[in-house]
Amino acid sequence: MSNKLTIELDNSNNKNTVLTTPIYRYKGQVASINGKLVQTKLSKFGTTELTIPPGINKVVITYQYTKLAIASRYLSIVTLILFLLYRFTFSKQKQPRREVQHSH
Repeated sequence: MSNKLTIELDNSNNKNTVLTTPIYRYKGQVASINGKLVQTKLSKFGTTELTIPPGINKVVITYQYTKLAIASRYLSIVTLILFLLYRFTFSKQKQPRREVQHSH
């Protein structure tokens, strides 16, 4: 699954036009028109809306993890590792010793 959508379109109007895409808008979304970063808006459908200038345009919408999402991922991994270390360290210490009986 790709995190990039490219649309090429011709806005034949002589004025800016609002384009409502079928792409849901999420935090971390980055959009550009003809290589220039642009702001996106949330449409009433929850999808991405952009203002397209007149003429032929190349729209690129991508997603990047937010800093919070990246930090959360690393925190989850560290927590899992610490939990596993704790679990295996203390589970071995609490096991009762077996006494070996020697038969004479």
